Amino acid sequence: MIKLTAGYDRYITAIEAGEERLRKQDRQTKFLHEKLSQYRAPLLQLQIQYNQNKGKVYTEEEDRFLLVQLDKFGVGREDLYESIREEIRESPLFRFDWFFLSRTSLEIQRRCTTLLTMIMREFGEEKRGLEDDDSRESTPAMKKSKKAGNKLVESLKVYPHTLYQIDSRTSRVLV
Repeated sequence: MIKLTAGYDRYITAIEAGEERLRKQDRQTKFLHEKLSQYRAPLLQLQIQYNQNKGKVYTEEEDRFLLVQLDKFGVGREDLYESIREEIRESPLFRFDWFFLSRTSLEIQRRCTTLLTMIMREFGEEKRGLEDDDSRESTPAMKKSKKAGNKLVESLKVYPHTLYQIDSRTSRVLV
């Protein structure tokens, strides 16, 4: 008779979660390869369907480069993002692009995850777990402006019966 280990449920759920991650990784690899194989020169021709707010951080050329490198090295590779970072440094395309050259492996990983999410959505695959995290990264400028707008509204609530005007040139509140 087989004796069951105490807490075997945790081990089973951990194994199932790991298998699901591997299946997801396989789907991402398949969709990425399918997307890139649609183009003769993906580094130049690849079209990415962005969310409504792309964000003004990364250029399309940088995003195409990241996707091509993801396909080149494989999504499941252990030192993937460090390898992509080295490729960015060695590429003559980004010799003078200080923003892209100065990205850390973690920042590259976040952007690649966002790009893979966009490709999965393009192919009709629904993202389950990290949807909120990815949408936050792709729209950082919008978040900042909302916060600034809320502070302005909050400051106007201090004197509720006073009429206010906002100067359109300077965005200052006039009493």
